Amino acid sequence: MISCRESIEDDSSITASDKEVISHQTENLTVFKIKNQTLSNELVNFFNSSVSLKSMGVSLGIKDMNYLNFDFKNISKTKIKGIEGDIFVINYKSNSGSEDNFSFVVFRNINNDFINPMLIKSVQGKSIEYGLINTGQILSVENSDKIVSLSITTAYSNKNAKISDCGNAVMSCVQDAYSGHGWASVYIFLQTAFIPETAAGIVYYCGLKNCNWR
Repeated sequence: MISCRESIEDDSSITASDKEVISHQTENLTVFKIKNQTLSNELVNFFNSSVSLKSMGVSLGIKDMNYLNFDFKNISKTKIKGIEGDIFVINYKSNSGSEDNFSFVVFRNINNDFINPMLIKSVQGKSIEYGLINTGQILSVENSDKIVSLSITTAYSNKNAKISDCGNAVMSCVQDAYSGHGWASVYIFLQTAFIPETAAGIVYYCGLKNCNWR
């Protein structure tokens, strides 16, 4: 069962520049809102150093991939039950006149390394596209009258990427989650599955379980 709660653990003793509060919580995922300048700087540096990030942005329809267009001052952190590490989601500031929402997402492992970055393009309740930057693949999830379909395409070739059969396992896992038969419930799907923070949690869970994304 999902409970959506705003700032339920807001501690007034924490300064505005270093704050972490729960914004959403489900059986398997907890999403925090963070303001932390040190973390913001680290994420900006990783964003700017990510190879192929611009190419994936073009493939998903992001017109300007300058880091200033992403809201690094307001970070979402998704924690997965039973999984060590954090998922950080940074939303695109504005895409006026469009239903499309974009986010930069990255996983921080227990060694504090940022790994497996991706871009997410989402339309609330309708579709989600995962742009896997390291492999150049785009995993698309479409929702039509609660019927979910998945497809995978290649945006660009990355000769250094290690693509194996685990990709099929990830796709099957994501299919289960969005169809309500796997670790994510039907209720999660209906309410929050196309929110970037939840969508990121689903795909990273599947990658960590099936492909050792650590």
